[in-house]
Amino acid sequence: MQRYEITIWVATFYLLIYVLLFQAGAPLWLLSLLFLLSPVPVLYMVYQVLANAVYHGKQLEEGEEYGYQDVDKNTLGLF
Repeated sequence: MQRYEITIWVATFYLLIYVLLFQAGAPLWLLSLLFLLSPVPVLYMVYQVLANAVYHGKQLEEGEEYGYQDVDKNTLGLF
């Protein structure tokens, strides 16, 4: 398992714990603390995915700003 996959699991587990504690009626100070700290694992997860994940799709050709792999460019009617 790669590092960014572990980060995804940790961030998901963190948010799941928050929701479970909220439903269980945990103290407000604990929920507030977890809520205020929640951007940290989420932003770290986004950073890890963007920095370490490998893209296996087709690379953009010269002059293309963006591309769709599931739609033919000629059928879009905008080019």
